[in-house]
Amino acid sequence: MTEESRRLISFAQAQAGIFERLDEVYLNGNPDRRLPGNLNLSFAYVEGESFYGNHDIAVSSARV
Repeated sequence: MTEESRRLISFAQAQAGIFERLDEVYLNGNPDRRLPGNLNLSFAYVEGESFYGNHDIAVSSARV
């Protein structure tokens, strides 16, 4: 559990860094009621295909 706690703290710090450094990033879903370690984001003006190949994240692309 100690290792998992460290991993989730690191994840939360990375999440905060995304919002601090990037404009027009949107959290999809409820900010409080979600699974630990799960983050669903939308990035304005970014094609989802640019994330393909990163095996640490799941990516989908939609045109709105």
